[in-house]
Formats: sequence, C-alpha cells, structure tokens
Amino acid sequence: MEFNYNQETVFCGAQMEAVRWMERHPEVFGPCSAREEVLAELETDEALFVEYQRLSQGLKEEFLHFCMGVNGMRITYDPMFKFVFDPGTKPERLEEFISLCLGEKVKILQVIPNESGRLTEGGSLLVMDILVRLLSGALVNVEIQRVGYLFPGARCACYSSDLLMRQYSQVREEKRRAGERFSYHDIKRVYTIVLIQKSTAEFHRCP
Repeated sequence: MEFNYNQETVFCGAQMEAVRWMERHPEVFGPCSAREEVLAELETDEALFVEYQRLSQGLKEEFLHFCMGVNGMRITYDPMFKFVFDPGTKPERLEEFISLCLGEKVKILQVIPNESGRLTEGGSLLVMDILVRLLSGALVNVEIQRVGYLFPGARCACYSSDLLMRQYSQVREEKRRAGERFSYHDIKRVYTIVLIQKSTAEFHRCP
C-alpha cells in the first residue's frame, strides 16, 4: 500500500500518540529507551547480540521498537497469544474472550490435548492451537493465523468436523460405561474461532 502525505501524517501522528500514552504509563510498559541505548545494551551480551544479528532487517526493527517502547508484541503471534491466553494458568482471560465472541457467559471445564487421533491408519494428525471444553459441554478451538489465505473456510470446516468427531467418540464411550443408550442429542455445540492478522477478501464479504 502506498501512503500519500496526508495518510502518512495521520499514521505517524497515531504512532506518536501511542508512544506518548506509553510514556505516561511506565508502570505498565516500562521506561521508553532510545535506539542507541537499546543497541548498546544488546552489545553488552555477546550471545544475545549474535542472535539479534541473525534476524532479518524487518525483525530487527520490530525487536528494537519493542525494546524502545514504540510498539508492543503482536497478539497474533502464536507464542504470544498462547502465553497471554494460556487456559492452564489464566483461564479467566480465555473465558472472557470466548464469552465476548459467543455473546454469552462461558466457563472452561477442562483443557483438552490439542492433537487429534488418526481417523485412518497412516492418516495425518490435526493439531489445534488452543482447545477447551466448556461447562456446557461445548468444545471451543481458538486458532491464530497471521496469513489469512492459509486458513480458508474449507479448513475451518475440517477443524469443526474434527471437534465433532472427538465429542462423538467421548460421549459415546461415556454412555457405554454408564450403561446408557447413546443419542445424537447428547452431542453439544462446537466452535472454531480463528484470529487472522490480515484477512482476505472472502472474509470481508461476510458481515
């Protein structure tokens, strides 16, 4: 995207306003540092500086901006999202997020292993980012995807289908052990929530 003068002025103004806001809240973001200060600090740790030098120019700038207090970490980075919304340590964060997405208050009952079973011999495994079971019995899968076109609707359907198969197998086994008859009415809802950093045109066609 090309910015004209007015757009660039607005962009820089918004960024500077964000920096000023961070400066007013050092208890949250820490003190802002100048570029030269950050580089000098990096050079005092030889091993860390070597790792920094291996980064691409884009990642170097992003790292420096984070250390300077210009930008925060991107929540759409997979490790960062999983750290912030880890249901094992901070379930209330994920509960609030899912509640806002679904428009109803939810409670996490358990964290489920994110790797599915093989549907066929030699079949591939479906690995999900965060998978939890709600108190209602519903399964919720939360996915992080920076590149929108790598997670089309067809892929969402596969992930949701996998959730149904997991629930079907579990509920059927629970009924068998209890000596009760299985019914498809025992199957609860499943949700696949995908956070995309830059969504493609197909998503913008949906309200």
